Amino acid sequence: MEHRRESAFKILLSLGFALVTLSVLLAYTNPVRGYEYSIYTQTPPAVWVALGIAFVVASVVLFSTELDRVRYAGVFLSGTAMLTVVSLPVLRGYYYKGEGDALSHLGRTMDLMAGNVDGNEFVYPAVHLFGTVTVFVTDMPLNTALLVTVIVFLSMFFVFVPLTVRAIATERSVVLFGVFAGFLLLPVNHNSGGLFVHPTSQAHMFVPFVLFSLIVFYMRRSVRTFVLFLVSFGTLIILHPQQAANLLIVLSSLVAIHYLFQHWPRLKGIVTGPNVVYTFGLAAAIFWVWIYRLGRFESHLAGRVERIFMDTEVGRPTAARASSLEAIGGSVLEVFFKLFFVPSLFSMLTAVLALIVVITLLSPSREQSVLNPFSDCSHREKYTVAVLSASIIPLFVLFLIYLQHGTGSDQYFRHHAFIMVLVTIVGAIGLGKLILGLGLGKTRARNAFVVVSVVLLALTLLVVFPSPYFYQSSSHVTEVQVAGFDAVYEYDDDSIAYDRLRSNPSRYADVREGPPEARNLLSGVPSHFADQDIRNEYDEQTYVPITESSRIQDTIVWEGLRFEADDYRYIDTTDGSNRVVSNGGVTLYLIDPGSNDS
Repeated sequence: MEHRRESAFKILLSLGFALVTLSVLLAYTNPVRGYEYSIYTQTPPAVWVALGIAFVVASVVLFSTELDRVRYAGVFLSGTAMLTVVSLPVLRGYYYKGEGDALSHLGRTMDLMAGNVDGNEFVYPAVHLFGTVTVFVTDMPLNTALLVTVIVFLSMFFVFVPLTVRAIATERSVVLFGVFAGFLLLPVNHNSGGLFVHPTSQAHMFVPFVLFSLIVFYMRRSVRTFVLFLVSFGTLIILHPQQAANLLIVLSSLVAIHYLFQHWPRLKGIVTGPNVVYTFGLAAAIFWVWIYRLGRFESHLAGRVERIFMDTEVGRPTAARASSLEAIGGSVLEVFFKLFFVPSLFSMLTAVLALIVVITLLSPSREQSVLNPFSDCSHREKYTVAVLSASIIPLFVLFLIYLQHGTGSDQYFRHHAFIMVLVTIVGAIGLGKLILGLGLGKTRARNAFVVVSVVLLALTLLVVFPSPYFYQSSSHVTEVQVAGFDAVYEYDDDSIAYDRLRSNPSRYADVREGPPEARNLLSGVPSHFADQDIRNEYDEQTYVPITESSRIQDTIVWEGLRFEADDYRYIDTTDGSNRVVSNGGVTLYLIDPGSNDS
């Protein structure tokens, strides 16, 4: 009987790997042919069907066998399927992704490779250096190398989330559920960062490795594990100091709870370990040495604090976005559900699990407590969950401060993303123990793990990439668009200011070594080109670059909310709107108010 089951699993695994291979071939042989506003609808449907079946097969195999070699094959199958999903932009030949910070980072890396800047001048040089090394090792174009860099950091997240869960939890099913929890990519909220070059996002993907090294050091207490932690923490600093500071908050929580456990009579002796004060102090010293050498940290910090407590207009952009969504038939609630249902579920599980841990630790009869997914767990497992859960509290307070007072930026979502790294790990343990604690029996528990994993993954795959599903475009950047802006800056007049639609010309200028004229930007082109009277908007000649992506986003994604097809026909044909450069990706118009005869 066991031999038959093993043979059946091998057949399923073979089918799964064949489907993943098929999806890779289909994606590669159907390259992008122009700007794509949605990678979901413009990737062949067979790719998504094949990957979906592969995920189901992997989930069934993982939770239905006791054979380690079959389980490992199931883990590998699920991992290759998810890696294929996040690699679709590269497989389909995207030139680049991300029109905001990502383009500036491309330009900065080009400067670094050309020797125009010193790597020591960078606040967070790790991603740029990694991309540069990838170019030298593989000889691939820099734009592709940076997209591959993003995939490498995502792979680290997929690997070290379950490894961190394994370092904490003992039940095999919980660890396997941690594999799928990593695939949910809870830190990716599309409000700050995403699956493109963005050092903060890459730092979030790296955090599970640092947490894993910290837990391993605490459990094994050797020189090698201590060095591993210090090296991983140092790497996080040069990935992004802000996220390293958040990890210092986690370490400070470890210090506080360790002190509590050592001095509270009821908890005394539950856990022993290395002196965490020294660990925290050394990590903080490394952080300060890196930050202090940059010189501008104090002024940057002072400015950040000042903005937190002086800017109170956080509700205004939210209200504006809400009204825009309503105008095209959407709502904030709808977008929140699509983006944050799974993260909210994991957050609630984390809160419940933390409460249960506290009760079981404080209960006089801890080992017989009826609340007890932790009754058979070691003190060390309870302690580790308590530390991770407690460290969320100060991070959440920081998130609320930013959210309440605003900073005119996306800072609160950056802290939210870091919190979601911790929530991914603790929530996976919580949901896994909940399923095991329901008393469903072995077979039903396995079926429950399969169903929960597949459903959560299906909800997540819909929002891995930005798309019209939640009223965003794909952030695809075409080569012809980059080349178009290169021609724009080749032939423009330095004395004439720019106005912008959706694509920011200064970001493309960063790719061209940042000419100063690109930063002479006005406040933004008025909706519908000022009711098709654009000439009266400007007192002087003004450049208005319009990209192919802007035309598609406005007419398809945003359904003509700000600019309709008729508006674009107007700007193409009206007197006083003169084409200066046009290559199909970008058209540069020179708006001349002097030609207005009205």
